[in-house]
Amino acid sequence: MKISQLSFKNVRAVPDLERPLVGPSKVPFDVVLITGPMGSGKTRMLEAIAAWKEAAGPYGAAPKLDRWERPGERGSLSGTWSLTEDEMRGAQLASASVPVRVEIGGGASAPEVPAGLRRVLSAFSREETQGKVEYFPAARSLCQAPLAVPLEALSEKVESPTRLSRDDTKYGVERAWLLHRLSADLAASGEALSGRGVLLAGQAPDSLSRARASIALLAPHLRLAGLTRRGSRPTARFVRSDRAEVELEDLSGGEQQAVLFALAFARLCLSRSVVLIDTPEMGIHPADHARFFGALTRLGEDNQIIAATCSPAILSSVPREQILDLGEKEPRK
Repeated sequence: MKISQLSFKNVRAVPDLERPLVGPSKVPFDVVLITGPMGSGKTRMLEAIAAWKEAAGPYGAAPKLDRWERPGERGSLSGTWSLTEDEMRGAQLASASVPVRVEIGGGASAPEVPAGLRRVLSAFSREETQGKVEYFPAARSLCQAPLAVPLEALSEKVESPTRLSRDDTKYGVERAWLLHRLSADLAASGEALSGRGVLLAGQAPDSLSRARASIALLAPHLRLAGLTRRGSRPTARFVRSDRAEVELEDLSGGEQQAVLFALAFARLCLSRSVVLIDTPEMGIHPADHARFFGALTRLGEDNQIIAATCSPAILSSVPREQILDLGEKEPRK
């Protein structure tokens, strides 16, 4: 799934806007950047997109839209979803392009959403074939305490309501998943070794191969090496290109961001999905902004990345028509 058009009118803290997100061929952009000066509404626009999606097909409870209206003005969140052929068939829709208008304000009527589209948008699965909408807020952290729910009990139903939230601890589960998979692979290797007496290079179980490849793409100098202990607690061990070993908690801010994105894309199987990212360059050196963001766009398959950024390097890495500049006096349509 992708978004091919957006239109916001009288939305609190978001400038009115009507923009197609497609090129001359009418194919939705794979990358859309939102920029503008401080206070222009960049983060708010990402969250408005999330609210629009949840109003049409929620992962959990339907969002409260009264907080989105400008005082005394009836507003709307509108746009068009562009579905894959499989999604269109599953939704039993005649067209892959489906417009959705969500009214906000007192007395607003419930949005009219085709039942098939509502099923597509509200479905959440960690399967590769399931398109999703994911929001990486600026206040994201890998090393915050994991969710209170044990990893084994973290069902898709329990997890789905967090996917579009601003909860700064929601990616703590990626850390728990990483340690769980490293421990399971180590135990499987021990069993294989005891049974065969020898374990050749390349034969060791590796359920984290996709995450390893993503870490290498985002942080080429960093390699996930295995499991170790930090006092009484297990933790992950990494090796830098200078052969220095470092534990997960001691990675730099930028390295932790790289690992966070790599683990989240791998565990959630983000492909054919709409991925909202606030400040993708957080913690990354300005000289590496464009390379890092380019690597992010190559995680998963056929995703649409919609990111809020003020990085000149990232902004210059995409064509001008793929940028929504909220600082323009007269936004382009």
